[in-house]
Amino acid sequence: MRPRCWCTTMNSEEEEFTLQDKSAPIRELAELFDDSIMKSSTRLLIVISLSVNKRMVFTDLLKLTGVGKGSLSNHLERLSAGGYIRLRVTPTLRGPRTVAEITQKGLDTYQKYLGIIEKIRNSDESSSFK
Repeated sequence: MRPRCWCTTMNSEEEEFTLQDKSAPIRELAELFDDSIMKSSTRLLIVISLSVNKRMVFTDLLKLTGVGKGSLSNHLERLSAGGYIRLRVTPTLRGPRTVAEITQKGLDTYQKYLGIIEKIRNSDESSSFK
């Protein structure tokens, strides 16, 4: 049985809506973050940033996330092990640079995240409880 809620609108008419319909995108988001790798807001930020920029060097990710070098290395290694990003070391005149690139799995996760957020946003816009 679907949970129901009775609410009063501004003109005092009672309107029934189904909570299940409103909470479906929230459940999708929870399922997306059920992956132990994607539970971290820092790793989500990295995936989003790499989805937009395609590749970034370690120092830029360091500035973006605000975490320490060791912590960022750990986040990048976990994302790489999960297949969300690819790490490579590029030689430069100033020494080796670690470059992170988004993978197809990372892009798919980002697109799914955007889709769920859009559903939530559309659900909120269509709500009569503003």
